[in-house]
Amino acid sequence: MITVIPFQLNVFLAEHVIASRSVADVLLISGGDASELHPHLRKSVAFRRVGIVRPIRPWADLVALVQIIRIIRAERPDIVQTLAPKAGLLGMFAAFVCRVPVRVHWFTGQVWATSRWLKRSILKSVDRLIAMLATDPLVDSPSQRDFLVSEGIAPRSRLSVLGSGSVRGVDDVRFRPDAAVRASTRQSLGIPKDRTVLVFVGRITRDKGLLELARAMRELRQELPGLHAILVGFEEGGFARELAAEVGDASDRVSIVGYSDTPERFLAAADFMVLPSYREGFGASVIEAASCGLPTIGTRIVGLVDAIVDGETGLIIPPRNTGALMDAMRFLANNPDVRDRMGSAAQHRVRRDFATGVLTAALQEHYQRALAVASRA
Repeated sequence: MITVIPFQLNVFLAEHVIASRSVADVLLISGGDASELHPHLRKSVAFRRVGIVRPIRPWADLVALVQIIRIIRAERPDIVQTLAPKAGLLGMFAAFVCRVPVRVHWFTGQVWATSRWLKRSILKSVDRLIAMLATDPLVDSPSQRDFLVSEGIAPRSRLSVLGSGSVRGVDDVRFRPDAAVRASTRQSLGIPKDRTVLVFVGRITRDKGLLELARAMRELRQELPGLHAILVGFEEGGFARELAAEVGDASDRVSIVGYSDTPERFLAAADFMVLPSYREGFGASVIEAASCGLPTIGTRIVGLVDAIVDGETGLIIPPRNTGALMDAMRFLANNPDVRDRMGSAAQHRVRRDFATGVLTAALQEHYQRALAVASRA
């Protein structure tokens, strides 16, 4: 497996890796340090560090590519699995050069979906090349696959979606309603028991729609004085300062807690989820929230339309629309019976369609099928 940083393995592939240990030896090639891996994963994978970085750095990228090729030639893996565009480009090229029989890249949301002009063209070309180099590419949702096909990245016949979508699914033992955790988390943040709490889980950055959320909280401060927001995630590019300025005098109603490796605590403390993104993959945090019994307000974009059933497990609104976001927040805040009904429906759907075990089994079948085809070839 190849990622830019070990954190991506922690978040997206940990359960699959641990389940694979009974049938495979797993090697992670990544930037960063092995200490960044979750303790369970340190026991499950071998680790090789290379100089791969997320930004485009031509010389550093070339050095990382050579390092990856050397490792693959030495280890001679049967399968190379990549995640994220940079790891996909370098990993799939290296695996192709080394004639690895099964090459799997997982498309989980396109950076270029909200880009324009030359940048969009270049980034699309990178994804098209990754799809060509991969033997068995995966996509994390049906709408993502439709989007990639419509944009000419790859024909539909070459792109597979596991089950109903998602990369890792949801561990419903970890993500579940918990009254004791709800009370203790609210207490730790100084949020009274009678407040209605919305939660956001994701990167603290502009393209997650957080400026619209901040404006909505500010505008609704007088109308809904009992509404409180918890924002959970790691900050990118100093965005928190801009976000705080946008929140303005509603700062006492917004808790920015930063990155947490226990997001389930904050989901348990909330009444509904808000994810007003401009672009997204499948929306893993949406089904984690659903497993905790929360409905989600999300935007009508590729990926999220697969994670939310509009009017049944949550509400879907136009992206970049503060007014629509305010209306949805107002509706859920004022209608606890509707929240409960949608939350129950969301929880039932997730446990039926998106359990981690279901996705892990589907991934193992995908690998085995690909190996069988490669063996016949």
